[in-house]
Amino acid sequence: MGSPFPGMNPYLENPTTWPNLHSRFIVAVANLLGPKVRPKYRVVVEEAVYRRDESDQAVLIGVPDISVCFSGALSPESTEVYSRRLTTGLLKGQNPSSSRAS
Repeated sequence: MGSPFPGMNPYLENPTTWPNLHSRFIVAVANLLGPKVRPKYRVVVEEAVYRRDESDQAVLIGVPDISVCFSGALSPESTEVYSRRLTTGLLKGQNPSSSRAS
């Protein structure tokens, strides 16, 4: 009888194996992606992402495994606008380079 969950690898998703594989995979992807996006962008691993709410308080959105961020120093407002446009563009399947903030 075949696996009841096609596409799942029970060996890799074993609780004793997965955390090690997951951590190594994240770092390997970041190492491969970094040279392709530099110098304009940088790749960060497990860095918290915040946004400002109406009362100007930082609200944690989450901690993604890998993020691609601008390398240069941007104001928090520019970063937030770009992040919002990039996220919206990716959700709509658009090219991120067409969603840049001014």
